[in-house]
Amino acid sequence: MCDKKKSDLITVPVRVTNLVDTEKIDVKFPAPRKPGMYTYTMCLKSDSYLDMDLTQNLKVSFGVIGRF
Repeated sequence: MCDKKKSDLITVPVRVTNLVDTEKIDVKFPAPRKPGMYTYTMCLKSDSYLDMDLTQNLKVSFGVIGRF
């Protein structure tokens, strides 16, 4: 997952090797310092098939949970 505005990689790449129609993976990343709405981009790159690379924008809202 990346932040295109900052040209920054948010997560380490995850390799998926199963050839199935649907695959569920957990993507963990740090929350930003300031609450608000953020847009990240998920990039899927295929090393086996031509023209199968996909990108999907994800809008995520971060809020304040509580003070310590």
